[in-house]
Amino acid sequence: MRFQLSAFVYLFFYLIFASVCVASGCSAPPCGRVINKTRWPGKYGDFGGKKHKCHIYNWNDGHGSIKWDEKRGVPCTQYDLDADSSKGGFTHDRIDVDGITFHDRRWRIIWEHGESYDFAKGVWAKIGSGEEITCRENKEVPECKVKCVTDVLNACIGD
Repeated sequence: MRFQLSAFVYLFFYLIFASVCVASGCSAPPCGRVINKTRWPGKYGDFGGKKHKCHIYNWNDGHGSIKWDEKRGVPCTQYDLDADSSKGGFTHDRIDVDGITFHDRRWRIIWEHGESYDFAKGVWAKIGSGEEITCRENKEVPECKVKCVTDVLNACIGD
């Protein structure tokens, strides 16, 4: 009985929240968020958009489910992320940030479980809806740490 009830509760929340938290907007948590505490501007992305193509590193290596296409990229809409600014999160501006990149420099990401990766300039990292990424300067390189702020419905992709 307990298992059936928890499965029902999970299904209920999945049906309610999976449809309201889309890439560009977020009317209910969880929502991806990026905090850029560097002096360099970056980009954040909506991977449901159609204006651009984003080359995303971590959608084909066990962190996500969309296949990486090196030649064509993934349809996305890119937005400017100013230096010393933030974007996304349900309790902030109700935008669900799907990814981040720095177009003019190499950069590094460190996932909560310890894995890290050095990115070439312009290569994107996927942000799960339950994740928050904080970027700081480390020896002239943006270093971005991923933190799972809520894992409702397995919203953190690095777990």
